[in-house]
Amino acid sequence: MPNEQQRAVIIEQVKAVSRSFAYVINQLDDPLCLEVQIGYLLFRLGDNIEDTSSLTPLLKKELLF
Repeated sequence: MPNEQQRAVIIEQVKAVSRSFAYVINQLDDPLCLEVQIGYLLFRLGDNIEDTSSLTPLLKKELLF
């Protein structure tokens, strides 16, 4: 489990990525809330790598797999 400082960073990052989705996620009870927050950030990371045009397909593959 993350400590309080780490948890605050996770919450702020989810809010920075999507305020509306952050609101919905925060309605969940722990530990599901934390698990969904982390999962959401991981999927967004993968999505950003996939959508970035400045990376070669080979580099994207290496980063994603």
